[in-house]
Amino acid sequence: MQIETRKFSRNGFFIPASVDEEKRTVQVCWTTGQRVRRRGFSEELAVSPESIRMERLNAGAPLLNSHRSDDLKNQLGVVERAWLEGGEGFAVIRFSKRKDVEPIFEDVKDGVIRNVSVGYTIHRVEEIEKQVFRAVDWEPCELSLVPVPADSGASVRSEDIKEGDFMENENKDEKIRVLDILDLSEKFSCDKNQVRSWIEDGKAVEDVRSFVL
Repeated sequence: MQIETRKFSRNGFFIPASVDEEKRTVQVCWTTGQRVRRRGFSEELAVSPESIRMERLNAGAPLLNSHRSDDLKNQLGVVERAWLEGGEGFAVIRFSKRKDVEPIFEDVKDGVIRNVSVGYTIHRVEEIEKQVFRAVDWEPCELSLVPVPADSGASVRSEDIKEGDFMENENKDEKIRVLDILDLSEKFSCDKNQVRSWIEDGKAVEDVRSFVL
C-alpha cells in the first residue's frame, strides 16, 4: 500500500554509559519499532535491513534540536554511524564543539537531557489488522534531542501556539483542522505567526500542506 510521503517522529533514548567526552560521542537507540497510536489508526515499524533505508543516516545525517531544520544553529551534531541489532536501531552521534552546544552536551552527560527522537518518512505500509498499519519501507532522515519524547501525534507542541488557544468553542471538524495544521507546522518548523494566521483565516489543511511542501 502506497501512502503520501510525510514526516513522522518516534522517541528513543540515550545509553549513558556510552558517552565519550574526548570524542564528544554517545550511543543512542532510535527505534524499537513498537506500536504507537496515531490519530485514527495505529502504526508499527518493521525493523529489518529490507525495510529501512539506512543511507541517509549513514551519510552523516544531522542531530537536530527538536526536529528544527530551518536554521544551521539548530544542528547540534552529526550521526557518525547507524545500524540495526536485535530488532532495534542504534547510532553513534557526535556533538559539535560550538560554544552554544556545550551546555546541551553537558546536560546529556549529566543525564538531564535523556530523550532522542528519530524523524522519518514512510514510503510503503501494509495493513496487518483493522486500522493497524506496519511501515515496511521507511527512511530515517535525522535524529533530534527533544525535551519530551514524541507522542502519538508525532510532534512536540510549540509553547507559543497551543491547541487550547483556538478550541474552546469550536466544533469537532474545526478541532481536527487546527490539530492537523499544528502538526504540519511543527514537522516543518513553520513561523508561528504564519501558523496563527492560517488558523484564524480558516485555511484548509490541504492548502497549508501544499504551501509547506
